[in-house]
Amino acid sequence: MQFTLLTSAAVLALASSAFAGSHLWQFSEAFSSPDGQIQFIELHLPTSANSETLLAGKKVTSLATGKFVTFPANLTPPTGLKYILLATSAFAALPGAPTPDLIIPPNFFGTNGDTLKYHVY
Repeated sequence: MQFTLLTSAAVLALASSAFAGSHLWQFSEAFSSPDGQIQFIELHLPTSANSETLLAGKKVTSLATGKFVTFPANLTPPTGLKYILLATSAFAALPGAPTPDLIIPPNFFGTNGDTLKYHVY
């Protein structure tokens, strides 16, 4: 009886922690001005998964420049079909520009081609 209760508790604990995640976010767009001062990266969650919230400590990395940015906190649900905007301060200062969710430094990614990596695990 005691083993069954412990097993049931362990299964429930695993089920509740597996409910949230961060692995479904995808790059949807990136832009840079020629001088790299105005840049943005957009991530999108293309599903209705409302619990893709566990971004704290996850990184977006530029393989060309070696620069990376770390998400400082988890997201608040719902996350389904939402976007995350990472952008430079110069982008944020443009009239009518949407407010970035996270500021990245100028020349975060290479302007002559780059590979961006979203590190989940």
